[in-house]
Amino acid sequence: MSPTEKVKKISISVPEGLLAQAQIQHPTMSTSGIVTQALETQLRDRDAAGYSLDRPSVAASRFSEVKDRLAIQARAQFEAGYLAGVDAAGEIDYRDLEHLDRVRYDVKSWARSYADGAVMAAQYSDMEPSDAVGPLIRTLGSMMGPFGDDMFTPSGPYLRGFAQAMRDLFREVSDGISIVPPTLTGPDDFNALPEARRADDAKDGAAGQ
Repeated sequence: MSPTEKVKKISISVPEGLLAQAQIQHPTMSTSGIVTQALETQLRDRDAAGYSLDRPSVAASRFSEVKDRLAIQARAQFEAGYLAGVDAAGEIDYRDLEHLDRVRYDVKSWARSYADGAVMAAQYSDMEPSDAVGPLIRTLGSMMGPFGDDMFTPSGPYLRGFAQAMRDLFREVSDGISIVPPTLTGPDDFNALPEARRADDAKDGAAGQ
């Protein structure tokens, strides 16, 4: 879009999950930027072809078969990534989840900063950097380079599952934090205790003197 081009405000509705995936893939881009890029891509693809981009009817049956097979594989990768995210979250701190939320669940940049932080921390302690990032090496593999260079490389669905698990955990934990301070029993509460319990407490107090 040209900097001098007029901008028109519109109100649109998009599936929440679709928008979340787009934000994960483009963490630094605004929502309007994501929608603008999608429209530009759609128009560019249409203009680039001199023929219909509609799916050939003769390929419909075969397309459906292949799609179903690939969808099963992608779903398995997503579920594996989700489970890996739960496992990794069990070994890291709440502040690490906060950090991932701040970078809009861009797992790649989050993992890179996590590894860089482990290297810096190792300069002031006896801990090896690989010890600090151990949980993420097991679940993110080569993305934790140089520690996981020889391990597997996560697929797109796997990373989306990993990010979704972290997102679910962070939101449920954050939403579940009580803002009401706990009630502590004090001198005024003692008078409200049943008679029998007051007598027992008084007896225990005398025995301890």
